[in-house]
Amino acid sequence: CDLHIKMATEKTVSKPVDYLVKFLFCICGIQGSVCCFILSLWGIIMLALMGVFFEVESVALFEDTYTAGLFETSKNGHLELKKNHTSADITAAYQTSASAAFGAAGIYVFFLLLSTTFIFINLFINKDKKK
Repeated sequence: CDLHIKMATEKTVSKPVDYLVKFLFCICGIQGSVCCFILSLWGIIMLALMGVFFEVESVALFEDTYTAGLFETSKNGHLELKKNHTSADITAAYQTSASAAFGAAGIYVFFLLLSTTFIFINLFINKDKKK
């Protein structure tokens, strides 16, 4: 990004905040920021729904829970819960997966805010260039 060279010679930049804004403009442009915004929004929706489905213990997501060691194969080839484990262990596995999904959605919220900030920074910079 050639803004670093221009910043040293420009006399219009008077505040350190202006330097920071111009530096942040170099990190991610408007198109990259919009792409990150859309992907973050999709990630939040998807992971929040997965967290809700884990909370209600959806059978479709059973294979995605951490249930290693809770089951054994019976004589007829079916999986059965081991005798020393209860259904509370399965509920705990669902709750752990739900917490992980909600935590990941929270990380996506951070990146959504970050990409929104870059969108506004890029709009601010482009507005200044037109003056």
